[in-house]
Amino acid sequence: MKHIKKTGFHLLLSIGIFSAATGAHADQINLRAGSGHPVGLLSYMETAHNFFVPELKKRIEADTEHNIRIMELHAGQVAKVTEVLEATRDGLLDIGFISMIFEPSELLAQNFPLFLPFGSPDAKVASEAVRATYAAHPELTETFEKKYNQKLLAVSCLSNYGLGTTFAWENFSDLQGHKIAGAGVNLDWIKGATPVASNLNEAYQSMQTGVYQGYLSTSTWWTTFKLNEIAKHYSKIDFGAMPVNSVTVNLKTWNKLPVDVQQILKEGLK
Repeated sequence: MKHIKKTGFHLLLSIGIFSAATGAHADQINLRAGSGHPVGLLSYMETAHNFFVPELKKRIEADTEHNIRIMELHAGQVAKVTEVLEATRDGLLDIGFISMIFEPSELLAQNFPLFLPFGSPDAKVASEAVRATYAAHPELTETFEKKYNQKLLAVSCLSNYGLGTTFAWENFSDLQGHKIAGAGVNLDWIKGATPVASNLNEAYQSMQTGVYQGYLSTSTWWTTFKLNEIAKHYSKIDFGAMPVNSVTVNLKTWNKLPVDVQQILKEGLK
């Protein structure tokens, strides 16, 4: 778990860090950073909350004349997991922690790791491969600015996927006739079962009430969301680690950021 957290955030730092400001020369910088997921249950959110926010505040206030206030608006306070891209585009959030897996139409190309299951289960290896792909194809980055009024700052990695179910099974053919949920694009991994689009925020109740009988998940989520309480069977399948989380900043917000603060964020919190 610690390895995944470090890998995910080191990737954030390698591309840049997210920021915003109320004015180009303001002494007080105010940010609204948000996501659809809660803090403490997913590694990318926990790292952003426990490292990014306090470290960014410390660096800016130590190395510049500015003060910074970051309002964290997670768990759907401003946007559900399916709405963070749009909320950042429209300025409801200055910083968006986007689960691109929930944007199968708008960010179809950026979801390319999900079309290649059974890749490396190692988050570090998967992250390096995706970084190389983004470097070779700048249009993946430019999409955010040209179409969605925001600047892509980072892509981070989810850990290795498996499948948890309320029933025992041995072969993929055993999944036929059962409803299996996933975030969207990854539902193609389980052809034969009946696919259901869902998210982790509603998985517990949905499996408890029989809306569906399984969920595509990492082993970590299976316990942190307590899905193991109502679905006792988790299979380590090695679908692979998936770099499909991104961090973006609203362009208007970014352009108002003081130059010295921008420089800190471009360098990364070293």
